[in-house]
Amino acid sequence: MPESKIESVVKHYKKGVCKITAQNCEISAAEPFTTTSDEMVCGSGFLIPWRYLYLPEKTDEGERCFYFVTNAHVIEGCASMRVTVEFPWLGSTKLYGEVVIACQQLDFAVVRLTSQWNDSLEQQIGKTFQEIMHGVPFLRPIAKTLNTTKQAYHSCATIGYPLDSQDAHLSTGKISGRHEVFLQLNQSISSGNSGGPLFNESGQVIGITSANFEDSEGVALAIPWSVIGTMLLHYKQDDEVILTPPHLGLAVQNLIHAYSVTVLKSNVKGALVKTVFDKSPLKKKGLRAGDIICKIGDMNSEYEVDSRCLVQSPYQHDKVKFSTLNFLMLLDRHTTYLDVFRKGKMIRMDFEMSNNVGRVRTLMPAIEEIDCLVFAGMVFSDLCANHLEDVEDSSDPAIVSFLNKSHMARHACVLSAFKTPCSVLQQGYEHLRPMTIVKSINKKEVNTIEEMRKILSRLVARYAKDPWNEKLRFMTLNSHDDSFIIDLMLAFQLEPLLCATPGFPTELSVLEKHTETFASAFVEKPTDRSSKRRRLNSQ
Repeated sequence: MPESKIESVVKHYKKGVCKITAQNCEISAAEPFTTTSDEMVCGSGFLIPWRYLYLPEKTDEGERCFYFVTNAHVIEGCASMRVTVEFPWLGSTKLYGEVVIACQQLDFAVVRLTSQWNDSLEQQIGKTFQEIMHGVPFLRPIAKTLNTTKQAYHSCATIGYPLDSQDAHLSTGKISGRHEVFLQLNQSISSGNSGGPLFNESGQVIGITSANFEDSEGVALAIPWSVIGTMLLHYKQDDEVILTPPHLGLAVQNLIHAYSVTVLKSNVKGALVKTVFDKSPLKKKGLRAGDIICKIGDMNSEYEVDSRCLVQSPYQHDKVKFSTLNFLMLLDRHTTYLDVFRKGKMIRMDFEMSNNVGRVRTLMPAIEEIDCLVFAGMVFSDLCANHLEDVEDSSDPAIVSFLNKSHMARHACVLSAFKTPCSVLQQGYEHLRPMTIVKSINKKEVNTIEEMRKILSRLVARYAKDPWNEKLRFMTLNSHDDSFIIDLMLAFQLEPLLCATPGFPTELSVLEKHTETFASAFVEKPTDRSSKRRRLNSQ
């Protein structure tokens, strides 16, 4: 980028780039009630007009809103959803905003500022919140998709606060191509630059700087603004904070020529459908395993799918998989279609793309709830992709097989952690390991923590009233390859020790609410009851 252009960018837009600081609470999906670390995280952000974000200009009370864009990884650990915003030209004065949008997969977030938490500014620096914000320049994004077949190695520049610096720094580089859904840049960015604007030579925002490649220098990634604009326009519902990108809701594999000739009796080329998710819109349209997807398109373009499941994207040299986010973000959500080969005939399937196909995804535990419960010293939680990060040598490897076979499309309950003392381990089930997928309890299938909580609560409540009933004392928990008979009497006897453990989440325990009932019923043994009845009869 010519030096004169750099000076122009700095002069006009540097004042609109802020430093965003958020409290980062690290919460493991295995124990979503426990904070493992707590620190402050710093990133960058910039002011964008409301109309480019498709968000309301004013609050319900008629107050003007100001929106700053940053990275999701800057705010994903902020449980309060409240962040601080700083500008060097305001000195040490802090403004406060709230996170209103976060998209983990595309790594962007939107922070809203109003006078709600900033009404004391006039006392501090003699200016009202509205007066300060009117002095912050808006940055103008461009929604056009960047064509890296023609615009690769074009100059670009970023502004941010590297390494928690007190002043905004500018760095320049070149756009070298694409990496999945991101733009790849030949320039270095440091921690703290995350969330800063990526400018073209005209000073337009074409993306958000996101991250460096691990173990590489001088290569960075940025999220194209065209992708962000598409997400906000087509895939955000009213008052929705957590955004999820679209997915076709299917799994495919390469179509082998020998299979085409011998099984299909055709030379057709395309992608072989392995499975269709239950919540996929294509399920309702009749797509099924064994179909061949030959083309995909919308009202603007049509793309041929080859036998390796690839299509030629118009905006990059390399072919990409037609089911990847990189390609799906190019399609018009409402006019998408597939041309499917089945039994010698071609079928056209029109459908609307969805971002809710029931896929197991990566969550942000600090700001997204992961339902969980504690039972007999075992922590169970709803399965999410985060659990793969906690898989260790001591974990049950079946979880990886389960996710692979289900193509991340089946929800389940997972035994994610143990609390001490665990009655089941004390029974001798030493081969019971973390990350075990629960299939059923007493032959009743469970797929969610809500279902598990209802089944366990019913079994525990019955037993607590009659603790000497051997038929009620034992229950069977089935994993995908084993069974475990749980002794409820031992579990109740160890529950007071668990509840006395510092940090134990008693409100999540299934047994804790029934301990008093169990204790009072346990005192009176069946022999005592029989003696009482005999004495009464003799009288």
